[in-house]
Amino acid sequence: MRAKACYNCFKILSEKNRMIIVDLIKKKGRRASDLQHQLDIGQPTVSHHLKILKKDSVLLAKKKGREIFYYFNKKYPCKNCKLYEDLKL
Repeated sequence: MRAKACYNCFKILSEKNRMIIVDLIKKKGRRASDLQHQLDIGQPTVSHHLKILKKDSVLLAKKKGREIFYYFNKKYPCKNCKLYEDLKL
């Protein structure tokens, strides 16, 4: 069943800030501090959302010097629903 296979995709995007983070990062890699200012939320909250998105392989993290940039994982493993390909956030 497609819905069951894609449960995790929907669960991740069910939170408004995570949906916005994915939208921002799909366009361009961002630092946690960039997201904090754009979303106007605290650093612990941004870190929490990034941790969830990274754990589920939605985001990739690359360290550049002392900073970490987050990028959308174009090879995201949810091949069944292709939610991130089709979704217009």
